[in-house]
Amino acid sequence: MPLDAYVKDKESGQFGLANVTNYTEYTLSDLVDLEKSVYAKHKIPVLDWREYESEIIDTKNGYPCASFGDNRLHPTQETYDKMAKIMETFLDKNMK
Repeated sequence: MPLDAYVKDKESGQFGLANVTNYTEYTLSDLVDLEKSVYAKHKIPVLDWREYESEIIDTKNGYPCASFGDNRLHPTQETYDKMAKIMETFLDKNMK
């Protein structure tokens, strides 16, 4: 599933987390929920980054976010390293 990011709110013009910001007609979280339901229907394991975001993304300071190299979307190497450990555990558990 996609990792959260900072997007521009279509009404306020301010940056906010995509999981809760209505930047189109839906939030990122709405989209992820729909994708997850399709995978679940077919019994496909899903790595939902929302379950790990507190470990990966520093949202305490808001935008701009130091967890992203461009402050809003693309993870830094440190963030990728954290994600890699989570992915390794997920793959070990689900792909044997």
